[in-house]
Amino acid sequence: MDVDPELVSSAPSPPVVAVMVAHDPGPWFDESLAALRAQDYPNLRVLFLLTGQDPGLASRIGAVFPDAPLRDLPANPGFGAAVNDVVRLVEGDQGFFCFLHDDIALAPDAVSQLVAEVYRSNAGVVGPKLLEWADPSRIQSVGMRADRFGAAVGIAERGDSDQEQHDAVRDVFFLSTACLLVRADLFRALGGFDASIEYHGDGLDLCWRAHLSGARVMVVPAATARHRSDLAVRRPDVAAQADSARQGLLTALASSSGVRSVFTLLLAPLVGVVAAVAGLFTGTARSGLAMLAAAGAGITHLPGVLHRRRAVQRLRTVPDREITPLQARGSLQLRLLFRRGHDAEEVRDRTRVARRSLRTAGKLAVGAWVTIAVLFVVGSRSIIGRKMPVVGTFLPIPSSPTDLLGIYGSGWWPSGLGRSEAAPSGVGLLGLANAVSLGHPGLLRMLLVLGPVVLGFIGMFHFAAVFRSTRSRVAALVAYVVNPLPYAAIAAGRWGPLAVYGAFPWALELLRRASGIQAASSVLAEDGVEITDAVAVVGIGRQVRLAAALTLLEAVVAAFVPSFPLMVLVSAAVLAVATLVVRGTLASLAGLGTAAIAGVAAFVLHVPWSIRFMERGGWGELMGNGEHVGSLGLARIARFEIGRVPLAPLSLALLVPFLVGILLAKGWRLTWMARAAALVLPFGGLALASDAGSTLPESGVLLVPVAVGLAIAAAGAVSAFDEDVRGGRIGWRQPLGLATFIALGVAIVPALAGVGSGQWQAPGSELAGTLGSLPSNPPTGDFRILYLGDSRLLPIPGREYRDGVSYAISDDGSLDALDSWAPRSSAGDALVIEALDAIRSNATLRGGHLLAPLGIRYIVVPLIDGLQSRRGQPLPAPKGLEDAFSDQVDLRRATYVSDQAIVFENTASLPLRSLLVGRTQMASQTAGPTALAHADFSEFIPVFVGQEAPSGAGDSISGSTPGSLHDSIGKDPRWRLTVNGTSVAPRSAFGWSMAYDLPDGGKVRLSYSTSFGRRLAVAVQVLLWLLVIVATSRFRSWRRWLVRRRHSVEAPSDPLIRMDDPIGGPS
Repeated sequence: MDVDPELVSSAPSPPVVAVMVAHDPGPWFDESLAALRAQDYPNLRVLFLLTGQDPGLASRIGAVFPDAPLRDLPANPGFGAAVNDVVRLVEGDQGFFCFLHDDIALAPDAVSQLVAEVYRSNAGVVGPKLLEWADPSRIQSVGMRADRFGAAVGIAERGDSDQEQHDAVRDVFFLSTACLLVRADLFRALGGFDASIEYHGDGLDLCWRAHLSGARVMVVPAATARHRSDLAVRRPDVAAQADSARQGLLTALASSSGVRSVFTLLLAPLVGVVAAVAGLFTGTARSGLAMLAAAGAGITHLPGVLHRRRAVQRLRTVPDREITPLQARGSLQLRLLFRRGHDAEEVRDRTRVARRSLRTAGKLAVGAWVTIAVLFVVGSRSIIGRKMPVVGTFLPIPSSPTDLLGIYGSGWWPSGLGRSEAAPSGVGLLGLANAVSLGHPGLLRMLLVLGPVVLGFIGMFHFAAVFRSTRSRVAALVAYVVNPLPYAAIAAGRWGPLAVYGAFPWALELLRRASGIQAASSVLAEDGVEITDAVAVVGIGRQVRLAAALTLLEAVVAAFVPSFPLMVLVSAAVLAVATLVVRGTLASLAGLGTAAIAGVAAFVLHVPWSIRFMERGGWGELMGNGEHVGSLGLARIARFEIGRVPLAPLSLALLVPFLVGILLAKGWRLTWMARAAALVLPFGGLALASDAGSTLPESGVLLVPVAVGLAIAAAGAVSAFDEDVRGGRIGWRQPLGLATFIALGVAIVPALAGVGSGQWQAPGSELAGTLGSLPSNPPTGDFRILYLGDSRLLPIPGREYRDGVSYAISDDGSLDALDSWAPRSSAGDALVIEALDAIRSNATLRGGHLLAPLGIRYIVVPLIDGLQSRRGQPLPAPKGLEDAFSDQVDLRRATYVSDQAIVFENTASLPLRSLLVGRTQMASQTAGPTALAHADFSEFIPVFVGQEAPSGAGDSISGSTPGSLHDSIGKDPRWRLTVNGTSVAPRSAFGWSMAYDLPDGGKVRLSYSTSFGRRLAVAVQVLLWLLVIVATSRFRSWRRWLVRRRHSVEAPSDPLIRMDDPIGGPS
């Protein structure tokens, strides 16, 4: 094998270049090298591609192959992408490539047997019979079959005794990449392996394309090799079942004919559902879920699939009907589920991963999850089984998805007094979610309240996997579940803390992955000191996916809690500082960079709505001003008691694991305790500052990182007890460690006590019931409601008036989710404040006249909301407010409502839209408080009652009496009124609103004209969201595809090996 480096031997045997990819192999690698060295094929060259970080690997290879070329790759792109470099490193097509894993030991004549069979059978791709590494008498693989969905199964059952029953040479659908001999010209023509496939499915894709090009794929049992096949051990972070299902389906969609691909994509979800349901009884539900996830990936990866299809079609010379006989009929998943008898071993083999995962989770984790699920369902039974109470920010969602999407796209925001501006992006998201719920807003509302809590549970358990032990993960889960915060948020009707509670653990998980921080073990570094962190290299593609996923998460939450991206950025910063303080890895700075990029990207996804945060007063809007929850005090903040929580003082026990962990932890456990402290202390301080009145997010939102930090601390304390205390000398550490478990048991009590109410202590719809007694769409015309009083009692976000009194405005009818966003100040707000000043100072006794042009018919002063103010402990009404309104001659106190609010009716009010005639029409041409106070508002005819004007409201006005159609919104040129198809120009009315002078009656239509800029902005925004969604997948850019295609046609500029000999018969 000592040959000229520039020219392969001129022996009649064609050249074979063995390409082995080595990634930090174990001691067995020496045996693989020895077997490769022992090959009897005379014209064999070997090329090694190194993807790991083992500094001694080159010397191990050099000891066996001193003249073999080695090439270090900067990262681990996966087997297929790595060996694609052979098209640059080897020149010529007159020979073969033999691709090898680093954990395979070839029989001495394996390469010779493979080359000989290529000539006998005119094959393009061949592979040996693979045997088990530890027991060569057992078969591992003699070729594979795949169904139309890309699901694969071996022709022989793995582990079968090798009794020569599979020793016939045969055509197969595909082969394992552990050892593949491929004609060099065919490999270049195929464009190599698909570079987007990292771990599973690369052999299926290459062999499928080889079939389509007309080449034969064959197994040669005379050639044998032992194979370890322990990827699950070497890369436990790779979800084998999910990755295999996804890549298999994507390959099937890319390689099948057009009609067959469409049917495959439509059938895949159905097969997944059937397999998942049936798997509940056979222990294989995970395979069905993997198929469901793969079907979803088929949609999100559609650009990549279409690109792959174009490349495959250029190769196709064989129709599908000539290939399908080699495939498995139907669905392998379903066949393996329902076949019996001799297939029991195959079923057990297919479910090995799921059963191993279940054993790994252990009885402790399973028991914890079952208990949590039962208690959560029982504690939420009234919310699930009955109507969700309308309390706090838990407002009903409009029933029509098209209305929500129409408002989002129109450019007119009807909240408050209405104005032309971009609607919040959350309106569009609610519209999409409502459409997905098939128009069941009640179900959607229930899911939006309870769903984030469950997602938070799952996210914390997922994040806690960084602690290797199940006990530590369960401790983190329990500490997060029993924290009173989510249940207090439900009791207080605060959706913001719930949204952040569900999203924050996932945000931290994405930051951890972006930093490359891994689960550490108690091992010593070279200097004999235990490591403080475990870090893995994160490739650029993975960084992009993680940043895109974090962007998507932040954007969804920021649509309702705008400060969330900033919270994640601050979290990344304090976590990085804490890591550096304890001499952890600098990789934590990568998480900070990812958080910054994701925050900016999330801001861009919400443009143009998010631009308001950069304008004057934008900081207050970003922080959620208008959401007043009252002062809680240090004690309630420490207990997470933002709402009613039974036995809340017991939740202080959650602080015990935090203190214990700091005292006991060493090594990497201490690093995680520092990170926990970096969340608990700064955000705890911010929550206190918010409670004291600083312009910050509400305290409930800021307490979520504190809850996460305490959960991490619980996991760290348990891990420290297991690894730093147990087994040591008896002393003060053992009792202190046991205190963690006792404290977690005490902290469970408040959560258990809250289960009994069935809705986590949430009150009934107190104030909502009062407002429900007000008329909706009455014959007298639509109207607005002015809420005035203590900011803590307003049912919707408002703005401050004076002396602790705030106000908010809504249209008639029930409050809904559209009222959740505080409207921006407008010229109409100045009229409201001017009227309130005149009423409070007794400057007028006709305050209702001043509010009439605004369409305000009712003034509501809330007294009892069931949250901040309860019947037994009501908050006092603002001093003098009731008397001031009672003195007005045009405000009449309503007596048909309950005692939970004081309601005044404005007898001088105008409808939102009305035809003004006579003296009222003439009064509309005047302005100012004096003129309004003496105006006659009695001559009008209500129009467009109950109609949504932005989408177009129509009415008929009979007679020829001149009149003016009045619209109680600020003057806006985008509103357009037509009479019998003829436009009527607007004019100013009452100094603020709009009126249209109508010379005659007829068909009248009022509509809002959406600008081209708004339509363009919506289109761009939707496109950006779709791009981010695609970026979260494993979609590879077209550039990578083009680079791979270029390698398949361009000659290498600096080859390490040359195939210069013509192909001849083997010697």
